[in-house]
Amino acid sequence: MTSILILVSFLLHMVAFTVIFQLYKRMNTNQQLETSEIDALLAAYIDEIKQENIRLQQQLITLNKRENVETDQIQLVKKEEKDVPYNNEQQDEMTTSLQAKILQLHSQGHTASEIAQQLNCGKTEVALTIKFQQNSKINSSK
Repeated sequence: MTSILILVSFLLHMVAFTVIFQLYKRMNTNQQLETSEIDALLAAYIDEIKQENIRLQQQLITLNKRENVETDQIQLVKKEEKDVPYNNEQQDEMTTSLQAKILQLHSQGHTASEIAQQLNCGKTEVALTIKFQQNSKINSSK
């Protein structure tokens, strides 16, 4: 009776080892498939990046050509402007900055609120401009 039990135990162990070996082979096969799938995905991703780089290079070349054409046109216009004789009737215009206008009106004796109304700006801006001017005068006299 014990010999039958030993034989049954031996057979069960053989079946268990066979199942374990089959599972091990299947696991290795799955890992190889996953590795090959990952390789294929990475290769496809690299190809997409290469194609995108080629498109970008072509766009940059096109933009450079346009810029060169525009630069040539600007140079041509400048050359034509040099060829045109100077017209004495043209007059340069000078505009004063807001701060200069504020300081000019302040030196004429206007208050900050009057200056703000005349120049359509804030009273705080006028007051700050005046204070900065006064501080710079004090600092330069030291």
